Amino acid sequence: MGDLHERYRLRVQRLGPARARNLYFREVLAYVRPAIFKSKSSYYAKPIFIHMIRNYFIIAMRKIARNKAFSIINILGLALGMTCFLL
Repeated sequence: MGDLHERYRLRVQRLGPARARNLYFREVLAYVRPAIFKSKSSYYAKPIFIHMIRNYFIIAMRKIARNKAFSIINILGLALGMTCFLL
């Protein structure tokens, strides 16, 4: 940023204030990147959500594998309850 100011001052002496201002503006725009204007909330929310769901799924599979009898009873009870409700 300091280099831009130094070049601006030299150009004011050489080219005049109007031309120096135009060149300064163009150089400042060259430093601006489109990534600055992206919404960070939507950019970061999606991967975190996917990782969270994946983690929940892994934990559920581990618990089902560890407690097979209890899990089968719960899953069958849930399936029977949903069937009765739908009928």
